[in-house]
Amino acid sequence: MTDNDFRYVFHHIPKCGGSSVNLALENWFKPVKDYRKVNTLDYREKIGSNNLQKDECLVGHFELDGFYLHQRYPEILHSDKFRVFSFIRDPLKTRLSLYRYEKKFRDRDVGSVHNAIAASGRRNWLSQRFPATIDNYKEVIDEYFFIGILEDAQASLDTLASLVRKPVVKVPWVNTTAPEHESLTPDEISQFREDNELDYLIYDYCVEKFNTMRITSL
Repeated sequence: MTDNDFRYVFHHIPKCGGSSVNLALENWFKPVKDYRKVNTLDYREKIGSNNLQKDECLVGHFELDGFYLHQRYPEILHSDKFRVFSFIRDPLKTRLSLYRYEKKFRDRDVGSVHNAIAASGRRNWLSQRFPATIDNYKEVIDEYFFIGILEDAQASLDTLASLVRKPVVKVPWVNTTAPEHESLTPDEISQFREDNELDYLIYDYCVEKFNTMRITSL
């Protein structure tokens, strides 16, 4: 297949710069959005992936059981026709961004940042978005054509541009939440890493793959 024959899918993992990536993608594709309805757990009618045109890119969160990417579009991940890509972020930074977002935009008490990062219900939050387990996380990540690193966002976007044969664009930062002072102790950070071991395994593996891809593709 030539580059023009592929159809692209952006798996937008929440709090990992996806809104900014979506804006960048508009320079290359017509985004076909498949997100849940606002403030509900309901998805709209499934989009026919086989009807995607070469100038389109399917985008969505695909973050709930029953609507994971491999469930909603089982034909995509194992097809030579589709190229799936995503962006990921350091797990602690992701959790802090989620905390700040919920504190700012959700009409409820989200508690202190100290309690938020220790919450057992949010452990390994990133791994749940794919989803992946300790036994299969490398296989899950390897199904993706490309995964960028938000901490290296411009280089990631530049690499993606090279891979999809599109012009380089500057990251258009949007939906950023201003960081407040977070007085996390070294012990709290160490405990977070221990509690979220799988997320860090996934993140470190994505960084390793990206660094290899960045060297070979640019």
